[in-house]
Amino acid sequence: MKLCMLILLTFISTACTQKVYNAEQYEEDIAEINELREKELEAVLAGNVDSLMAIRTDDFIAMLPGMPAIKGKEAVREVLTGMFGQMEEFEHNTISEEVIVSGDWAFHRGTYTDRVTLKSGGETMAFEGKFLWILQRQEDGSWKYAIQISNRNGSGSD
Repeated sequence: MKLCMLILLTFISTACTQKVYNAEQYEEDIAEINELREKELEAVLAGNVDSLMAIRTDDFIAMLPGMPAIKGKEAVREVLTGMFGQMEEFEHNTISEEVIVSGDWAFHRGTYTDRVTLKSGGETMAFEGKFLWILQRQEDGSWKYAIQISNRNGSGSD
């Protein structure tokens, strides 16, 4: 709840103090964020944790299904390295449904599908879900992921 309030207050304060920029800049930001999503997808499919970490802020927070929030880029690196190490095959796809930019913050909302086969064997597992990425503009003007929130469709027991 505190995180939701912090995010809401950040967006409100940013909206009140944000610098004015034109529609062209807005469209450039949207395009950059969509390109970042493509880099994310390529890195995930390759299991390239270093590439994934390069597009995240140092204080990145991941809120993934079935686990407590993971705070900090290095903690996320550990979790992702472990997850990728357990996978024999992994298919991942995202569909972008909305990208909104407000000053130096943006959010990107959409859906995902995953198919995972573990090295330990068993049936291939399939998941569908939703995601919300919160992005922060960096000093050099580039965008990085600051917060990832995702959950799976279904019973909630995942």
